Amino acid sequence: MLPSYISYLIGLDDKKVSNWSAIIKEMGLGVAMTVDFLIVVVAAGFLTSLLG
Repeated sequence: MLPSYISYLIGLDDKKVSNWSAIIKEMGLGVAMTVDFLIVVVAAGFLTSLLG
C-alpha cells in the first residue's frame, strides 16, 4: 500500500515532473513515512513493556 500512496502523493502521471525529481521526492516521502511508522511502533512497544 505504501508505494501506491507515495505514487498518489507525487502524481507520477503529471507530465511537468521529470523522472529524477519524482524519484528523489518519492525516496524522501518513503523515508519519512518509514521513520514515522517506526516511531509509532517503537513507542507502542515501549509503553507495552512498561505496563507488562
